[in-house]
Amino acid sequence: MNTNDVLRTYLLNQSDVTDLVGARVYCPRSPQDSDLTNATIIFSRVGGTSELHTTLRKPTFRFWCYAATERAAAELYEALYGVLQGINNTAVVIGAVTARIFAAVESTGPQDMVDELGEDTGWPYVLGMFQVTIGFPII
Repeated sequence: MNTNDVLRTYLLNQSDVTDLVGARVYCPRSPQDSDLTNATIIFSRVGGTSELHTTLRKPTFRFWCYAATERAAAELYEALYGVLQGINNTAVVIGAVTARIFAAVESTGPQDMVDELGEDTGWPYVLGMFQVTIGFPII
């Protein structure tokens, strides 16, 4: 279990998000040949800190919220914001292990964008970043 697993599991258990994306929450990238006009969240860890001698991690994650239209991408980001911003001491169970998300704070965002790199798809997305505090059990 790592911070990516904890965050993805949490998001896939939030109906405000899954009502829009189903199971299309990917980290650190989407599957090859994905059609990102279907509402999709892609996130990756881009830095952060660890508390010395503790099981706390404070990674920063970048989120790409893709959808068919700019408005739908903005609505998806708002759903993501709603389930992350202000989270407080929430248990996330993966198998027999329980981690905790103690906090999430938006650090950058939202930025309305259009995919113009690579194949120049023109897919709209909203970009944002959150710092998330995650605690792991002492084993």
